[in-house]
Amino acid sequence: MNKHIEITHHLTVDGTTTYYVIEKSKSKNSTSIIWNGTCKQAAYQVAYRNARKENTPLYDTIYKAEFDRNGVKHIIPIGNELLEVNN
Repeated sequence: MNKHIEITHHLTVDGTTTYYVIEKSKSKNSTSIIWNGTCKQAAYQVAYRNARKENTPLYDTIYKAEFDRNGVKHIIPIGNELLEVNN
């Protein structure tokens, strides 16, 4: 997995979700944000387009909701799912 594209998201305290499309390169040990915004569909479109253009694998981060002892909900990343990209 030398170079790949990953879709992640961050949930803020006010409930706004920000999506990130990130290009990661293991050989160069670098990470760069290709796109970020609040539109889920746009994030997936940008990710798929870049994965097809550069012929790289595309991963979606999988999250699990957990509640702490105070009843606060936390979204915890638990892994990545490989998405199919058709050329």
